Amino acid sequence: MKRVGILTFHSANNFGALLQAVSLQKTIVERGNSECELIDYEPEFIRKDYSISPFKNKHPKAIIRSMLRIPDKIKRNSKFQAFREKNTVYSNQCQSEENFKSICNSFDEIIVGSDQVWNYNLTDLSASLAMRAASLRRSSSSSRTR
Repeated sequence: MKRVGILTFHSANNFGALLQAVSLQKTIVERGNSECELIDYEPEFIRKDYSISPFKNKHPKAIIRSMLRIPDKIKRNSKFQAFREKNTVYSNQCQSEENFKSICNSFDEIIVGSDQVWNYNLTDLSASLAMRAASLRRSSSSSRTR
């Protein structure tokens, strides 16, 4: 059975990103006679953007507003996480560049998408590393051209 990895922003608490990742994974499994895992890579900017810390902003009013929203953020984050746990399969978590390459090379094919994965203003080397990973088939999903 072929092993397929998907590199996308699956960990963003964003309906579009998560539903796209889940749908692609389910489609590959159902139609492709393949095992499929989301590559568990989480860029720093996603960890920061979806953090519940009220101290991301330095302005006192923004800190107070953010503190008041913590219970809602915790509830929202836990619902997204429960949905992920129920509906997705992940690779081991990528902790370093070397680990990332090793995980990518454990697949027969890697699909990279959405279009934001290719945005160099957001990501580090993730998409280009995956596309350069040795001797495997590579595809792109949900790419946007301008």
